Amino acid sequence: MMRLTTLVAALAMLLPGRLTAQSDTLLFLIAPALLQPSGGDVTLAARLDVLAGSRRHDIARAFPSSRYWRAEGRGTLAIDPDANPDALLADVAGGVAISLAKPRVIDPATVDVDAPGSAMEFDYGDLSVGGQLRILSNQRASEARASLAGEFIYTHDRQSGIWPFLPSVYGQVGLARSIRSELREALGTPDGETYTRLEAGAAWHLSADRGWLPAPIRPVWLHAELNAYRDAGVDPAVEASGADDGTRIALAVAYRFLGERRRLLDELFLRWTDGETPTLPARRKAWMLGIVLAP
Repeated sequence: MMRLTTLVAALAMLLPGRLTAQSDTLLFLIAPALLQPSGGDVTLAARLDVLAGSRRHDIARAFPSSRYWRAEGRGTLAIDPDANPDALLADVAGGVAISLAKPRVIDPATVDVDAPGSAMEFDYGDLSVGGQLRILSNQRASEARASLAGEFIYTHDRQSGIWPFLPSVYGQVGLARSIRSELREALGTPDGETYTRLEAGAAWHLSADRGWLPAPIRPVWLHAELNAYRDAGVDPAVEASGADDGTRIALAVAYRFLGERRRLLDELFLRWTDGETPTLPARRKAWMLGIVLAP
Protein backbone atom coordinates (compact mmCIF):
# COMPACT_ATOMS: atom_id res chain seq x y z
CA MET A 1 0.00 0.00 0.00
CA MET A 2 3.02 2.31 0.27
CA ARG A 3 2.83 3.38 -3.38
CA LEU A 4 -0.83 4.30 -3.07
CA THR A 5 -0.71 6.16 0.22
CA THR A 6 2.44 8.05 -0.76
CA LEU A 7 0.39 9.80 -3.44
CA VAL A 8 -3.04 9.94 -1.88
CA ALA A 9 -1.94 11.10 1.56
CA ALA A 10 0.00 13.91 -0.08
CA LEU A 11 -2.93 16.27 0.16
CA ALA A 12 -1.56 18.70 -2.39
CA MET A 13 -1.83 16.20 -5.17
CA LEU A 14 -4.56 15.69 -7.73
CA LEU A 15 -2.62 12.92 -9.41
CA PRO A 16 -4.37 9.53 -9.15
CA GLY A 17 -2.78 7.13 -6.69
CA ARG A 18 -0.61 4.17 -7.60
CA LEU A 19 -2.30 0.81 -7.09
CA THR A 20 0.24 -1.84 -6.19
CA ALA A 21 0.42 -5.30 -7.72
CA GLN A 22 -2.14 -7.74 -6.30
CA SER A 23 -3.99 -4.81 -4.78
CA ASP A 24 -7.60 -4.45 -3.68
CA THR A 25 -7.83 -1.00 -2.19
CA LEU A 26 -10.34 0.82 -0.03
CA LEU A 27 -8.99 4.00 1.51
CA PHE A 28 -10.65 6.86 3.38
CA LEU A 29 -8.72 9.94 4.44
CA ILE A 30 -9.99 12.96 6.37
CA ALA A 31 -7.89 16.01 7.17
CA PRO A 32 -9.30 18.80 9.37
CA ALA A 33 -7.49 22.04 8.65
CA LEU A 34 -7.24 25.79 8.99
CA LEU A 35 -7.56 27.53 5.63
CA GLN A 36 -6.49 31.10 4.88
CA PRO A 37 -7.01 32.55 1.40
CA SER A 38 -4.79 35.35 0.18
CA GLY A 39 -6.11 38.59 1.67
CA GLY A 40 -8.88 36.78 3.57
CA ASP A 41 -9.68 35.51 7.03
CA VAL A 42 -8.85 32.10 8.46
CA THR A 43 -11.67 29.56 8.16
CA LEU A 44 -12.17 25.92 9.10
CA ALA A 45 -12.01 23.28 6.41
CA ALA A 46 -11.66 19.54 5.91
CA ARG A 47 -9.95 17.67 3.09
CA LEU A 48 -11.67 14.38 2.19
CA ASP A 49 -10.59 11.49 -0.04
CA VAL A 50 -12.38 8.19 -0.61
CA LEU A 51 -10.65 5.77 -2.98
CA ALA A 52 -11.50 2.24 -4.06
CA GLY A 53 -9.70 0.24 -6.71
CA SER A 54 -8.34 -3.08 -7.83
CA ARG A 55 -5.49 -4.38 -9.92
CA ARG A 56 -4.04 -7.84 -10.37
CA HIS A 57 -0.54 -8.61 -11.66
CA ASP A 58 1.47 -11.77 -12.05
CA ILE A 59 4.43 -10.29 -10.19
CA ALA A 60 6.66 -13.28 -10.91
CA ARG A 61 7.51 -11.99 -14.38
CA ALA A 62 8.87 -8.79 -15.85
CA PHE A 63 6.48 -6.07 -17.05
CA PRO A 64 3.27 -7.77 -15.88
CA SER A 65 0.06 -6.17 -17.16
CA SER A 66 -3.55 -6.34 -16.05
CA ARG A 67 -6.86 -4.55 -16.09
CA TYR A 68 -7.58 -2.05 -13.34
CA TRP A 69 -10.50 -0.01 -12.06
CA ARG A 70 -10.63 2.98 -9.76
CA ALA A 71 -13.41 5.02 -8.13
CA GLU A 72 -12.69 8.15 -6.15
CA GLY A 73 -14.32 11.12 -4.50
CA ARG A 74 -12.04 13.97 -3.39
CA GLY A 75 -12.15 17.60 -2.37
CA THR A 76 -12.14 20.22 0.36
CA LEU A 77 -15.15 21.55 2.24
CA ALA A 78 -14.74 24.94 3.93
CA ILE A 79 -16.95 26.98 6.25
CA ASP A 80 -16.41 29.84 3.80
CA PRO A 81 -16.87 28.32 0.32
CA ASP A 82 -15.37 31.40 -1.36
CA ALA A 83 -12.07 30.71 0.43
CA ASN A 84 -11.88 27.15 -0.88
CA PRO A 85 -9.14 26.79 -3.54
CA ASP A 86 -9.96 23.16 -4.35
CA ALA A 87 -12.44 21.55 -6.70
CA LEU A 88 -14.79 18.73 -5.67
CA LEU A 89 -14.64 15.69 -7.91
CA ALA A 90 -16.04 12.22 -8.33
CA ASP A 91 -14.70 9.87 -10.97
CA VAL A 92 -14.59 6.28 -12.09
CA ALA A 93 -11.85 4.94 -14.33
CA GLY A 94 -10.59 1.71 -15.80
CA GLY A 95 -8.04 0.41 -18.25
CA VAL A 96 -4.81 -1.52 -18.60
CA ALA A 97 -1.90 -1.16 -16.17
CA ILE A 98 1.68 -2.26 -16.79
CA SER A 99 4.20 -2.64 -13.99
CA LEU A 100 7.65 -1.63 -15.21
CA ALA A 101 9.33 -3.93 -12.72
CA LYS A 102 10.74 -7.43 -12.24
CA PRO A 103 11.28 -9.21 -8.92
CA ARG A 104 14.67 -10.66 -8.08
CA VAL A 105 14.75 -14.46 -8.18
CA ILE A 106 16.38 -15.80 -5.01
CA ASP A 107 17.42 -19.41 -4.50
CA PRO A 108 17.20 -20.10 -0.74
CA ALA A 109 19.67 -22.95 -1.15
CA THR A 110 22.47 -20.64 -2.25
CA VAL A 111 21.43 -17.15 -1.06
CA ASP A 112 20.82 -15.88 2.45
CA VAL A 113 17.23 -14.66 2.15
CA ASP A 114 17.72 -12.42 5.21
CA ALA A 115 20.69 -10.61 3.72
CA PRO A 116 20.10 -6.93 2.85
CA GLY A 117 19.40 -6.08 -0.76
CA SER A 118 16.64 -5.11 -3.15
CA ALA A 119 13.80 -7.53 -3.78
CA MET A 120 13.57 -6.23 -7.35
CA GLU A 121 15.93 -6.62 -10.28
CA PHE A 122 14.50 -3.35 -11.53
CA ASP A 123 11.53 -1.13 -10.75
CA TYR A 124 10.77 1.81 -13.03
CA GLY A 125 7.23 2.50 -11.81
CA ASP A 126 3.77 1.90 -13.24
CA LEU A 127 2.18 2.83 -16.55
CA SER A 128 -1.61 2.94 -16.97
CA VAL A 129 -3.77 3.69 -20.02
CA GLY A 130 -7.54 3.81 -19.78
CA GLY A 131 -10.71 5.87 -19.70
CA GLN A 132 -12.29 8.11 -17.09
CA LEU A 133 -15.73 9.54 -16.33
CA ARG A 134 -15.60 12.58 -14.02
CA ILE A 135 -17.94 15.08 -12.40
CA LEU A 136 -16.19 18.29 -11.29
CA SER A 137 -17.64 21.19 -9.32
CA ASN A 138 -16.75 23.96 -6.91
CA GLN A 139 -18.17 23.98 -3.39
CA ARG A 140 -21.00 26.40 -4.26
CA ALA A 141 -21.86 24.29 -7.34
CA SER A 142 -21.87 27.53 -9.33
CA GLU A 143 -19.54 25.90 -11.87
CA ALA A 144 -19.93 22.19 -12.64
CA ARG A 145 -19.16 19.94 -15.57
CA ALA A 146 -19.03 16.30 -16.62
CA SER A 147 -16.30 14.82 -18.78
CA LEU A 148 -15.36 11.57 -20.50
CA ALA A 149 -11.69 11.23 -21.35
CA GLY A 150 -8.84 8.88 -22.08
CA GLU A 151 -6.13 8.91 -19.44
CA PHE A 152 -2.41 8.18 -19.38
CA ILE A 153 -0.70 7.83 -15.99
CA TYR A 154 2.90 7.15 -15.05
CA THR A 155 3.75 6.87 -11.33
CA HIS A 156 6.69 5.73 -9.24
CA ASP A 157 7.55 5.79 -5.54
CA ARG A 158 11.33 5.36 -5.63
CA GLN A 159 13.39 7.55 -3.29
CA SER A 160 16.96 6.63 -4.19
CA GLY A 161 19.36 8.56 -6.40
CA ILE A 162 17.69 11.06 -8.72
CA TRP A 163 14.30 9.29 -8.64
CA PRO A 164 12.63 11.73 -6.20
CA PHE A 165 13.33 14.53 -8.65
CA LEU A 166 11.63 12.67 -11.52
CA PRO A 167 7.88 13.37 -11.47
CA SER A 168 4.90 11.12 -11.69
CA VAL A 169 2.81 12.44 -14.59
CA TYR A 170 -0.63 12.13 -16.12
CA GLY A 171 -2.46 13.35 -19.19
CA GLN A 172 -6.11 13.34 -20.21
CA VAL A 173 -7.93 14.21 -23.42
CA GLY A 174 -11.64 13.90 -24.07
CA LEU A 175 -15.00 15.64 -24.14
CA ALA A 176 -16.53 17.82 -21.42
CA ARG A 177 -20.01 19.25 -21.02
CA SER A 178 -20.99 22.20 -18.88
CA ILE A 179 -23.71 21.23 -16.38
CA ARG A 180 -24.05 24.55 -14.62
CA SER A 181 -22.09 27.76 -15.03
CA GLU A 182 -22.78 31.18 -13.58
CA LEU A 183 -19.92 32.45 -15.73
CA ARG A 184 -21.65 31.29 -18.90
CA GLU A 185 -24.94 32.75 -17.70
CA ALA A 186 -23.24 36.12 -17.18
CA LEU A 187 -21.71 35.91 -20.66
CA GLY A 188 -24.99 34.86 -22.25
CA THR A 189 -23.69 31.48 -23.45
CA PRO A 190 -25.54 28.15 -22.95
CA ASP A 191 -24.77 25.85 -20.02
CA GLY A 192 -25.00 22.69 -22.10
CA GLU A 193 -21.97 23.40 -24.27
CA THR A 194 -19.81 20.40 -25.22
CA TYR A 195 -16.11 20.94 -25.91
CA THR A 196 -12.73 19.20 -25.97
CA ARG A 197 -10.88 18.92 -22.66
CA LEU A 198 -7.09 18.64 -22.33
CA GLU A 199 -5.40 18.26 -18.96
CA ALA A 200 -1.92 17.30 -17.75
CA GLY A 201 -0.03 17.31 -14.49
CA ALA A 202 3.14 16.33 -12.70
CA ALA A 203 3.86 15.55 -9.04
CA TRP A 204 7.05 15.16 -7.03
CA HIS A 205 7.41 13.47 -3.64
CA LEU A 206 10.67 13.72 -1.70
CA SER A 207 11.29 11.90 1.58
CA ALA A 208 13.81 13.17 4.14
CA ASP A 209 14.42 9.59 5.29
CA ARG A 210 18.16 9.69 4.52
CA GLY A 211 20.84 8.14 6.68
CA TRP A 212 22.89 11.34 6.77
CA LEU A 213 20.01 13.49 8.06
CA PRO A 214 19.18 13.85 11.78
CA ALA A 215 16.57 11.34 12.96
CA PRO A 216 13.92 13.98 13.91
CA ILE A 217 13.86 15.23 10.30
CA ARG A 218 13.46 11.85 8.60
CA PRO A 219 9.63 11.65 8.87
CA VAL A 220 9.37 14.84 6.79
CA TRP A 221 8.06 14.71 3.20
CA LEU A 222 8.10 17.46 0.57
CA HIS A 223 5.46 17.48 -2.18
CA ALA A 224 5.03 19.59 -5.30
CA GLU A 225 2.39 19.57 -8.01
CA LEU A 226 1.88 21.36 -11.30
CA ASN A 227 -1.37 21.05 -13.28
CA ALA A 228 -2.59 22.68 -16.48
CA TYR A 229 -5.82 22.46 -18.47
CA ARG A 230 -7.12 23.70 -21.80
CA ASP A 231 -10.70 23.69 -23.14
CA ALA A 232 -10.85 23.77 -26.93
CA GLY A 233 -13.93 24.56 -28.97
CA VAL A 234 -15.69 26.65 -26.30
CA ASP A 235 -17.90 29.62 -27.05
CA PRO A 236 -15.84 32.67 -28.17
CA ALA A 237 -17.13 34.68 -25.21
CA VAL A 238 -15.81 32.06 -22.76
CA GLU A 239 -12.47 31.98 -24.59
CA ALA A 240 -12.24 35.79 -24.48
CA SER A 241 -12.84 35.72 -20.71
CA GLY A 242 -9.75 33.55 -20.21
CA ALA A 243 -11.74 30.78 -18.50
CA ASP A 244 -10.80 28.22 -21.16
CA ASP A 245 -7.34 27.49 -19.74
CA GLY A 246 -5.37 27.71 -16.53
CA THR A 247 -2.49 26.42 -14.44
CA ARG A 248 -2.15 25.59 -10.78
CA ILE A 249 0.79 24.91 -8.49
CA ALA A 250 0.72 23.33 -5.05
CA LEU A 251 3.57 22.92 -2.56
CA ALA A 252 3.36 21.01 0.71
CA VAL A 253 5.52 19.87 3.59
CA ALA A 254 4.31 17.02 5.78
CA TYR A 255 5.48 15.32 8.96
CA ARG A 256 4.42 11.67 9.19
CA PHE A 257 3.86 9.94 12.50
CA LEU A 258 5.35 6.46 12.43
CA GLY A 259 5.35 3.44 14.74
CA GLU A 260 4.14 4.08 18.27
CA ARG A 261 3.79 7.79 17.51
CA ARG A 262 1.11 7.01 14.92
CA ARG A 263 -2.12 6.68 16.85
CA LEU A 264 -4.93 9.05 15.94
CA LEU A 265 -2.71 11.17 13.68
CA ASP A 266 -1.13 10.04 10.45
CA GLU A 267 0.33 13.33 9.26
CA LEU A 268 0.75 17.04 10.00
CA PHE A 269 0.93 19.16 6.84
CA LEU A 270 1.26 22.70 5.55
CA ARG A 271 0.13 23.36 1.97
CA TRP A 272 0.16 26.36 -0.35
CA THR A 273 -1.80 26.56 -3.60
CA ASP A 274 -1.96 29.16 -6.35
CA GLY A 275 -3.83 29.06 -9.64
CA GLU A 276 -7.01 28.03 -11.41
CA THR A 277 -9.07 24.88 -11.94
CA PRO A 278 -11.80 24.34 -14.57
CA THR A 279 -14.56 25.04 -12.01
CA LEU A 280 -12.58 27.82 -10.26
CA PRO A 281 -11.44 29.88 -13.26
CA ALA A 282 -10.58 32.92 -11.12
CA ARG A 283 -7.10 32.63 -9.63
CA ARG A 284 -7.04 31.65 -5.95
CA LYS A 285 -4.17 31.54 -3.48
CA ALA A 286 -4.46 29.89 -0.10
CA TRP A 287 -2.57 28.35 2.82
CA MET A 288 -3.80 25.24 4.58
CA LEU A 289 -2.51 23.87 7.90
CA GLY A 290 -3.99 20.58 9.00
CA ILE A 291 -3.71 17.03 10.20
CA VAL A 292 -4.49 13.74 8.50
CA LEU A 293 -6.37 11.40 10.80
CA ALA A 294 -5.02 7.85 10.84
CA PRO A 295 -7.21 5.50 8.73
